Amino acid sequence: MKYLVMICRGHVPLWHKRVNRDVRKFLQYFLPGGAKVNHASLREVARNLHLVFKGQTADDIYDVLAFCLLQAARRYDPHYTDKVRNVVGTINAYFSRRSQFTEDAIRGYLDHDCGSHLRLLVRRGYLVQTFGEDGQPVAFARCVRPAGGLEFVRRPLILT
Repeated sequence: MKYLVMICRGHVPLWHKRVNRDVRKFLQYFLPGGAKVNHASLREVARNLHLVFKGQTADDIYDVLAFCLLQAARRYDPHYTDKVRNVVGTINAYFSRRSQFTEDAIRGYLDHDCGSHLRLLVRRGYLVQTFGEDGQPVAFARCVRPAGGLEFVRRPLILT
């Protein structure tokens, strides 16, 4: 209901002159890249959300938000963390001596699809993805991010 009221009114709800933490996180998803997170930028995002649903009733907006919640609940995987640990353990056990490995090679050792888990490790900076001439992903490699950029190393991948 808090998000519904925010979208219908077009302003950010404040609590003791501060933006609520979960409202801040919700609105940050809609900020342009590199924008500073402050009250003015969050207020602008809330106004834009209000304009997106312009002319719709509160019931229509509630239906859209409920549908988004159901989609998120459908995609929830309670074993996601264990699956990421399995992918990392497989990389450490079977691919520790290789500088590069493919998703298909890792999938051969696991009983679940590991594509999303590998992309998570790329986003977090534990792996780097190499692309072919056609722009399609080819392989993954371990990386560390020193101050000067990416560097490939041969050491066990450890999640912290």
